[in-house]
Amino acid sequence: MMTTANIRYIFSCFSLCVTLLSLVLPTCESRRWEKRQNSFAKFQKQRMKDNFQCPRQPSDKSMLMRQIRRVPNMSVEEFRLFSKNEGAIPFIVENPNFDDSTWTTESFLEECADIPLLIPNYVEGCELDDTCHSVKEKLLKASNKWAGLGHADLELHQIETLGDLLRAQQTQEGKSLYLHDAPLSHYCPPKIDSLKIPKYFPRNYDIINWNPDEANSTWVEMEFQWPSIFISQKGTGSGLHCDSRMTRFYTKMLHGRKLWRLIGPSEYWRMAPNYDPTLTETYPHKFHADVIAPDFQQYPDLDGALVYEAVLKPGDILFAPSAWGHQVVNVENAVMTSLNYYDNESMEEAKNYAEEAGDGSVGNDAWEAFFMPLDDPDADYYQEDIPLDEYVRSQHLENISVPKRIQRWIDQSPDLVAGFRDEDGETALHIAVRFDFYQLVEYLVTKCEGLDINQVDDKHGITPLDLARIEGNDRIADLLEQHGGITKQSSDNDDDDDDEDP
Repeated sequence: MMTTANIRYIFSCFSLCVTLLSLVLPTCESRRWEKRQNSFAKFQKQRMKDNFQCPRQPSDKSMLMRQIRRVPNMSVEEFRLFSKNEGAIPFIVENPNFDDSTWTTESFLEECADIPLLIPNYVEGCELDDTCHSVKEKLLKASNKWAGLGHADLELHQIETLGDLLRAQQTQEGKSLYLHDAPLSHYCPPKIDSLKIPKYFPRNYDIINWNPDEANSTWVEMEFQWPSIFISQKGTGSGLHCDSRMTRFYTKMLHGRKLWRLIGPSEYWRMAPNYDPTLTETYPHKFHADVIAPDFQQYPDLDGALVYEAVLKPGDILFAPSAWGHQVVNVENAVMTSLNYYDNESMEEAKNYAEEAGDGSVGNDAWEAFFMPLDDPDADYYQEDIPLDEYVRSQHLENISVPKRIQRWIDQSPDLVAGFRDEDGETALHIAVRFDFYQLVEYLVTKCEGLDINQVDDKHGITPLDLARIEGNDRIADLLEQHGGITKQSSDNDDDDDDEDP
C-alpha cells in the first residue's frame, strides 16, 4: 500500500532527477557545440594548408554554406535515388582508388604537345583541313559567353600548339590562360581511350541515335564536341553561371583540386541575374554577383543565400541538377572533364524549356516518338565505367531494348497499335523503321496480332519496307522481307494483276 511518505519520497527523487538533468544537458550541448567548432576549425586549418582561404566577411553578413554530400563508391541504385528530379541537389561520388597520374600536365606534354590549337568550325564552306577558328575565337569566346572568362591574346604569348599553351600557363605572364571546355578528341586523341563515362550515366538523350560509326570515326564532328577537358592553373576560376539548354551535368576531377560553389534556382534573385536581351531566356545564364568572394555591400541580397560547397579532388564526380548556378576556383593546378546530358529524370523538363524558350538545339525528332522515354538499363548492367566508343553506340536505338510499357501496349492492345497514326500519319511500324529501332520493329512484326506489315503511311504513301530501303537500313529491310514485307510498287503490281480479266 502506497503511503503519504512513499509518495513524498518518489516526488523528491523525481525533482532531484530534473535538477540534475538541467545541469547536465547544457554541458552536453556545450560539448556538442565544441565538437562542431573543432570540426570547423579543422576544416579551416586544412584550407589554410592549401594556401586558399575564402574572404572573411563582417559577422552580420554571410551566406548560408552547406557542404555537398559525399558518398564513396556509390552504387547505381543509390545514384538514381539521389538524382530523382524532384528535390535533387548536388552530391559527390568519391573514388578513393582513382589514379590521376595519366592526367598530369607532364603527361599531356609527353603525348600531345605538338597538337595545333586550331579547330575546324564545321560550318558551310569550312572543310576538315581548314583553319576556321582558333582557340581565341572559338573556345575562349565560348568561355566569355557562359562562364565569365575573358579573351586571351594568343599571338602575344606566341601560342600555336597545346604544348605552347601548357608551358605558357607555367609562366607568370601566362598563368591566367585557361583551356576551357575544349574537345579532348582534338587536343589529345591518345587520351580518349583513358577517359571513360561513369557507369551512373548510361542514358544520354542529347546524343540519342547518333550514327555510331560516324561518331566513332571523328569525335570532333559531334555537335557539342564532348567530352570536354579543362586545364587550368592554381588561382584561376570562372564567374557564376548556369549551363545552357537546361541540361544536367557531371564533372570529374582528373588531377589537382578545385573549389565549387553552387546555387539552386530558388537563389537566382539573390545573385543579380544578368539576362541577355538578345535571347529568350527562361532562366539566367550569367550573374553579376560572386559567391567565391561575395560583395555584400554591392549585392546585399547575398546575405542569407543558400550556397553548396565542395573542394573536388582526383576521382571525385560531382552531379549537378538542371539549371543550377555554379562558380569555381582552382585550388591547385587542375585538369577536369565534364559532360552535359539529358536523362529520364530531366527529359520532360528540357522539352518544356525548349518549347517555352524556342530553343531548337534541345532534343531531336526521336524525342517526340511514341516509344519515348526509353527504359534505363538494369542497375547492374554496367559494372564498370563505360568506354567512350561503347557509350556512344549504346545510345543508338539499334542497340536499345523495347521499353517495357511499349511491350505491354503491344501485347494488351494490338488493335490500337495496328491502327495507330502519329500527327504526320505514320504508323507505329513506320516510326520504328525511321529511327532504326530494330528491336521494336522485330517486336511489332512478331508480337502484334493483326498488324498489316505492308500498310502505307499517310505522309508519303510508302510501306515500311520502302522506308527501310530509303533509309539504307538493310538489316531492318531483311527482317521485314522475312515476315512478308513488300514495297509499294510490288503492292501496286499485285493489285494490277488482280484487276486483270481471267
